[in-house]
Amino acid sequence: MTYIHKLVDVPVLGNLPVQYIISEGKKDVEPVPKHWHAALEVNCVLRGQASVYMAGQTYLMRAGDALAINSFAVHAGQILCHAEADYRIITFLYPIERLYALIPNYNALVVSLAPSDERTPAQQSAYHQLYQAFDLFYQLEQGEPPFFRIDQQALCYQILYLLFKNFSARRAPDTQYIPNRCSHPQLYEVVDYILKHYMEPLHRDQIAKACGYSTRHLANRFKATYQLSLMQYVTRIRALKAMQLLQTTEQPLSWIAAKVGFSYPYALTKAFKHAFGLTPTEYRRLKLRRN
Repeated sequence: MTYIHKLVDVPVLGNLPVQYIISEGKKDVEPVPKHWHAALEVNCVLRGQASVYMAGQTYLMRAGDALAINSFAVHAGQILCHAEADYRIITFLYPIERLYALIPNYNALVVSLAPSDERTPAQQSAYHQLYQAFDLFYQLEQGEPPFFRIDQQALCYQILYLLFKNFSARRAPDTQYIPNRCSHPQLYEVVDYILKHYMEPLHRDQIAKACGYSTRHLANRFKATYQLSLMQYVTRIRALKAMQLLQTTEQPLSWIAAKVGFSYPYALTKAFKHAFGLTPTEYRRLKLRRN
């Protein structure tokens, strides 16, 4: 099975509150390049090993290990294959919209699965329950017993509960870069405006006026919240939308650049390379090799 990683937009399948990916086999697979998305990602290794880059560090995951990747965190991954040894890894992606519906102050929280020697007894028990929940989810997927989707739905929420009850903490104020309808209603409106108009020519004055801000006040508040300037955020969104089109269409870069709001292909290539560490052409070639 080829390892496929969903990026950026995370649709909910059926009645499950997550998009899930089961990666298993013995064949070598291409690494997942650096990227980020709004979803909360949780990975659990049931067999084999994986290497995950996140926040400037590389983590080696073995069977029984789990790792949470918070919304908008830049990360990359590689399944480590060995001769005659198979791997089995489950990835859950919880859409940010679902998280806000369940946890209104989600933007103020960060999930971190502490190393085994730093866990409290309660955390150690919860960590073991996480692994059991992922393993049971896999077993249900393979056997499809009666009402298995109901059981899987319960497991999805159990995993989320275990994470936030036992492994969440408050973010530092300067890292709460996810606008929240409650704590930053106008800033959420700004992000919503950008997401609706990123494909059009945008500038700071236009965005500020449309959302009822002075340009200077919006620029300062947005940078303090997102750790990105307003136009850096616009560029990042355009690069992410371009990645989606590279996954789903065979259109030339000039068409994709125009479709997502870049004035010329070079601007797309520069932004894409800065965000993900490779050019759109290199990413497209990588995608073709996976397929």
